[in-house]
Amino acid sequence: KGAASCSIPNGENGPAPTTRLYVKRWAIVFLFSSYSLSNAYQWIQYGIISNIIVKFYRVDEFTVDWLSMVYMITYVPFIFPATWLLDQKGLRVTALLANALNCVGTWT
Repeated sequence: KGAASCSIPNGENGPAPTTRLYVKRWAIVFLFSSYSLSNAYQWIQYGIISNIIVKFYRVDEFTVDWLSMVYMITYVPFIFPATWLLDQKGLRVTALLANALNCVGTWT
């Protein structure tokens, strides 16, 4: 139930391993995509309405642009520990930590 399978011949060695699709995998893809969407949205959200932010907070546009630049600047040094964590602890721990930090950043 909830799974589809596919078998492709593998030349001399017989049939290839069966690939199965589970509903749980689609749920995980949805959760990961939702996290990525919220992360990307927060990255550029103030750049979209920079004219309103400039008037409301009485700052220059350069300051508003730096909010999105901080994401790119911090990406470079933090990709290395994130890659190490992904390799050592796996996708589940890394995704949960990333979501928690994304939540804290949003609240801040």
